[in-house]
Amino acid sequence: MAAPNFEAVTPVNDSPLAASVAQSINDIRNKPNYLGNPSCFDGVAFKPGTVTDGDCLVTLESLERQHPVHQEFLLIAKVDVDNHFLHPDGTAINTATAQDQVPPNTRLRFAVRKPTHETCLAFADDFDAVHDNVVGLADKMRKTAPSTKLPITSDDESILVAHKFMVEKGVEDESSDEEVDKEVATAGKEGVDSIFTVKGWPASEKWHALAKPFERTHTIAPLPAFDEHGRVIKPTAYRAKLVGATVTLKVVFVAFFIKGRKRVLSAQVEEVRVVIPAPKRPSSAAKRASLVMEGLAKKRKTNH
Repeated sequence: MAAPNFEAVTPVNDSPLAASVAQSINDIRNKPNYLGNPSCFDGVAFKPGTVTDGDCLVTLESLERQHPVHQEFLLIAKVDVDNHFLHPDGTAINTATAQDQVPPNTRLRFAVRKPTHETCLAFADDFDAVHDNVVGLADKMRKTAPSTKLPITSDDESILVAHKFMVEKGVEDESSDEEVDKEVATAGKEGVDSIFTVKGWPASEKWHALAKPFERTHTIAPLPAFDEHGRVIKPTAYRAKLVGATVTLKVVFVAFFIKGRKRVLSAQVEEVRVVIPAPKRPSSAAKRASLVMEGLAKKRKTNH
């Protein structure tokens, strides 16, 4: 992968935050593994894996290793305000009848698109290169199939990324029902967040009813998400903090082959960091008040 040669982004004003954002963006855009870099997929290949784990994209240097590390790629984008499953229920929130989306297969999933904040306008077209790179990655997949599903939205404007947060324990690590209760109780007493346990994950009752059989056999790996100050974003705040925000992401790519009929390319999130917070959205109460005021204003005009 050759390092790109992009023109530096400059701060839109003199504030320290604007300078910090511009620096973060420039640092990422100058990395060889930046997804907007046309040559970011040079020197990588898919390492054959199991049907369940899929083929992971790795560097050619690590291709022959028994346990190569997935190659991370960097991206700057805006989290789509309409296309996301960032509730702790994940993709199970509206698809309880879809067996590939209920626990333990449920995922946090969201679309990211071209950034629109004024700080990002100078490089917004990088996202077109990101899109083209992801589409072209299908040529590197090891097998052919009648159909290929890419992590691109139907409008061809966004990239879909996901995080599978239920992780299966090894057989030796499985817990008894009593141990599960103790883990949650101990976590609370010691100040360790119980969200790392299935029983302590802050999802809905409906989700927990579906996840209960997996309390002993699975653990939770929350999405590594951080706000603009570097603070961890809690699962209950994913939607409030991430939706509409400009973020940097670390993603890895995994290819799956389904019964010889379909190839699926998955973009999996390793980390997401807010660089520009989402515009503050009015609360429901504020929205209702605004509508009432608009209605009154229209009524006055009609009466006059």
